[in-house]
Amino acid sequence: MSFLSRLFGSRSSKKPEDIDAQLARIEVEATEARPGYVGTSHNKAGDLALRAGLSDRAVGYYGRAIDAFLEDAQREAARGVANKIIRVRPEAVRTLCTLTWLDLAARHQATALLHLRDYVESAKKAEQHARAATQIYEMAKIVPNPEFIEAAADALDSLDFSNRGVEVRAWAEAGPPEAVSDPEELALGTDPNKPDTDGDGIEDGAEVDAGLDPTDGTDAAGDLDGDGLTGAQELALGTDPNDPDTDGDGIEDGAEVDAGLDPTDGTDAAGDLDGDGLTGAQELALGTDPNNPDTDDDGLDDGVETNTGVFVDATDTGTDPNDPDTDGGGRTDGEEVNEDGTNESSGDRYETLPRNIEARRPYIAKRQERHRAVYDAGKDQDGLLKTKRQVDAVIAKKRNAEGRRGREVRS
Repeated sequence: MSFLSRLFGSRSSKKPEDIDAQLARIEVEATEARPGYVGTSHNKAGDLALRAGLSDRAVGYYGRAIDAFLEDAQREAARGVANKIIRVRPEAVRTLCTLTWLDLAARHQATALLHLRDYVESAKKAEQHARAATQIYEMAKIVPNPEFIEAAADALDSLDFSNRGVEVRAWAEAGPPEAVSDPEELALGTDPNKPDTDGDGIEDGAEVDAGLDPTDGTDAAGDLDGDGLTGAQELALGTDPNDPDTDGDGIEDGAEVDAGLDPTDGTDAAGDLDGDGLTGAQELALGTDPNNPDTDDDGLDDGVETNTGVFVDATDTGTDPNDPDTDGGGRTDGEEVNEDGTNESSGDRYETLPRNIEARRPYIAKRQERHRAVYDAGKDQDGLLKTKRQVDAVIAKKRNAEGRRGREVRS
């Protein structure tokens, strides 16, 4: 290798990904993006297309990004993308209209007047007089600013809608018929005279703070992120209705609530709230109560009831932490282990273990080998336990098979 090659590195033989393939990949990314991140993906696609010299496609992606950002109430992000379009297409009619609305919502009066002027000129060049007149009339109808109302009336005159211009000009003194003084209400489309615009029982401000749509009466009862909690429940709990795992501990919010964990506390899944030797995540997998050290109230802590079907000692009983009488023999697991030192989980099928475990060590080893094999069958390919029901089904099947072989031998 030459000195220059070593200094600057040799050119890679790998061909760069085709621009169309890159854009297609980002489009898929946008369809799979969580709420609030769709606009970001479209914006990225627009930047990529623009760098590749595909200005028409770039503007298309930017337009999608603006729509997504506005839908998610990210108005400043939408403004930033709209300005990108104006740099590429200075006379983009729809974008200039959007910028004017955003200026009004943010109370940027001077900028709104400039964008209104550019909007009118671009609309006339594109022969979109009627559409622009409709938009400007709607702006003037709700914006309580005499200067803007006068400018809107002049714009309507220049678009050959003088009748509407006369009507709008009268509002400069009397005030517009649907004036909205609150820019937030203007931007969100909510009713400034109603605390709960969509009538879903949650006030507009609370919905916005929680990431819900104050104009959608269904999202409070719906489950936006698929975590098992409705929007109203997420609001009451302080969780994010657009994030299935608010605290980022790997357990979805609904599952944490069902298990008695705190969906806003990222540490409780790894902690042992009740001191039974099991973490919150382990309790959730086992179906035990993370706030009760003895879920089945049998006198044994959940952590020692390992549900393997094999009694080792009082710290590894092999019993079921969700069943106080694992073998159905009429005595609780705690009574058999604490009073008799027996293998409660074996029931009447097997001889119980005596207190002197060392004397029966060969017997224990044989049973452990058999039951461990069954227990391992209850794991998936990643070595993680399946659900308790699946494990129990495997164990029951194994025991039934052993019973049949025993009957065949006796017969």
